[in-house]
Amino acid sequence: MLWVVRPFRSFRSVTRVKLWVVRPFRWEAMQAGEISMRQLKLAMEVGDKPIVIRCHLYFGLSLMQRGQLRPSRNVIRHQYNLAKSLPVMDRQLLDICQGLWTKLRYMYERRKVQKTSKRLQKMEEKES
Repeated sequence: MLWVVRPFRSFRSVTRVKLWVVRPFRWEAMQAGEISMRQLKLAMEVGDKPIVIRCHLYFGLSLMQRGQLRPSRNVIRHQYNLAKSLPVMDRQLLDICQGLWTKLRYMYERRKVQKTSKRLQKMEEKES
């Protein structure tokens, strides 16, 4: 059996890694969303706008990982507009928004390809 080294020096078998690549971990995405909401609460208490925006973006990422693409799109778009309207330009924050937008476009494209392949399989099954 092949083993791969993961960050923090933990090991996993290749078969387990394949499952990780194929099947998204919804539980972990939900946990990440809860953590980002707790961080958001703290950031709002402190009153740091860029951190608040970043927490919202992390929540949007967790929505994306759970397959909720439309709410994620709304969060990313809104936070990008807020980041652009900040008095001091935070280039890193804008880059995070653009990176998440690119990932979101990839997820939409992947979903479209999966639906098309399922439709083709059903058509082939009807023909045979």
